[in-house]
Amino acid sequence: MKKIKYTPDAADKLRAINTAISLQYGSKKAKEIVGSITGAIRGLVVNEQMGPSVGHMFGVASDYRYIFVSRNYVFYSIENIGTVVQR
Repeated sequence: MKKIKYTPDAADKLRAINTAISLQYGSKKAKEIVGSITGAIRGLVVNEQMGPSVGHMFGVASDYRYIFVSRNYVFYSIENIGTVVQR
């Protein structure tokens, strides 16, 4: 079974997004936005190649892909067989 593995930096950034939005717009809005981001990330389990390749988009050598959700870029790579790592 495929699974999502967050790097410590990615987890910290999600918490920072949650905190910043909570302070500015309230906890309900923060939960909505962080939920949409994590929901999109969970969607990578079903379609790990959903996001465009960074290498193809920008003409650089890279194994990373990205998705854009709720005004945030999520960069990820597909490691091992069936593991998606969010950066």
